[in-house]
Amino acid sequence: MIIPVIFTLSALLFAGLALTLGGWALLLLWPALAAALVGVAYWADRPELFGKRPDGRFPVVLVIAGLPMFGLLYAIWWTEHALEASANEVAPGIFVGRRPRGADLPAGVETIVDLTAEWPVHAEVHGHPGYQLHRILDTRIGDAEAIEAIVRPLVERRGPMLVHCASGHGRSATIAAAVGLARGEFSDPEQAEATMRLGRPTIRLNRLQRERLRAWFERYGG
Repeated sequence: MIIPVIFTLSALLFAGLALTLGGWALLLLWPALAAALVGVAYWADRPELFGKRPDGRFPVVLVIAGLPMFGLLYAIWWTEHALEASANEVAPGIFVGRRPRGADLPAGVETIVDLTAEWPVHAEVHGHPGYQLHRILDTRIGDAEAIEAIVRPLVERRGPMLVHCASGHGRSATIAAAVGLARGEFSDPEQAEATMRLGRPTIRLNRLQRERLRAWFERYGG
């Protein structure tokens, strides 16, 4: 709930300052618009409102409208590059990580599962034959049926697989845990999360992600 609140309040603040101060301050309507778009997507729980296309790119008009948001995202992304590995192997052939550059891809990776709605695919990764997009909002995850729809086609893929979100901590770890459970690599969701942390210590599923992973596991039996 905190993300839509922050972006909604930011939109109101920027818009208020722009309309109050006028002049050059009207440029603040730009970040107000970007923040409002993010807030609406989260309140409606509709990741498709970000406009990300199946190939991982965004329409030019949305890139321009969202530049203030993308600027913030890139600042966070470059900071994380300095603090932790881009991706780590958390189960045999299953890697969890953040949005990758070409150099960040695990050796021989055959499948790239992009779970971000807010990030464009990196130019060096665009066009990879194993790329697939499943748009999920940050801190969120789909219900058991949605998780199953993503996971089941991945179970039989034996080549190296990268499951990534923005930072490689929540969304990607949830789906990677489900793939590992379906393959028999883990015994239950709790053991899956604990084991994956040995490979990537920053993995932290939130309460919603844990509940949805448990619901998937109980319904589909891993």
